[in-house]
Amino acid sequence: MISTIKMKISVIGSSKDTEFFILRSLHLKKEDFNFSVFDSRESQNRLRKTYSNVETPWNIEDVINGADILINGYSFKNIDNFFEIIKNNKINLPIIDMSVFKEESLKSFASNQISNSVL
Repeated sequence: MISTIKMKISVIGSSKDTEFFILRSLHLKKEDFNFSVFDSRESQNRLRKTYSNVETPWNIEDVINGADILINGYSFKNIDNFFEIIKNNKINLPIIDMSVFKEESLKSFASNQISNSVL
């Protein structure tokens, strides 16, 4: 029997793009992806009920513990919340940035001295 290695994708904040990413993984039958989402309790409840591969711990440490990659799901206007979480928890994971304003977002990453690989 072949064991499947699960990839934990941690998401901080959520947006329609983040939900599309989760939905796409289900559509592609990527059952080896597990998403752990940190957002408002309302958003977490909705995501957990909608997607079978989403867990929603309320504690940020549980969301990022054991993660392989991190998704920034915050909108650009709330990106400072994301940076605060990254700095406070000394997160050094590769980051997928889902914000719409990529050029401005990358400038913000640089000015906040976030040197993780940002995609």
